[in-house]
Amino acid sequence: MSKKLFIKTYGCQMNVYDSARMADALAPLGYAPSDSAEGEMPSMLRHRFETEMKTILQDVKVAEEQAMALEGRYLQLEPLKAQYLNRVVPDNYVLTLGDVTADGFRAEILHSASGLSCVLEVGGSGAGIPKCD
Repeated sequence: MSKKLFIKTYGCQMNVYDSARMADALAPLGYAPSDSAEGEMPSMLRHRFETEMKTILQDVKVAEEQAMALEGRYLQLEPLKAQYLNRVVPDNYVLTLGDVTADGFRAEILHSASGLSCVLEVGGSGAGIPKCD
């Protein structure tokens, strides 16, 4: 059974050409074109997205630790972004911060196009290491 790959192309004819080149590059790895978005995500893309999400979550962890050291408390997302996050979260990611208590917090990031997500839990039972699904 071959792996499926779905590429949706927007824009000009060069984008169509580039999409065809991506499909050609992935064919030797066992990926066959699919007409629906039910195709499997190539592992190299999954790894890239997960690495980006883990990096953002580590930035959140460092920023929250700075907030705790300077202000004596963890912050909600908007004050955290305004005061301590020096890395801009790209538009294709959705960052949420919840369960903020004196002991810790939970941050989750979602890559909107792929549906991949990672979670970081600090304090309580959380080990402070991002985990991806």
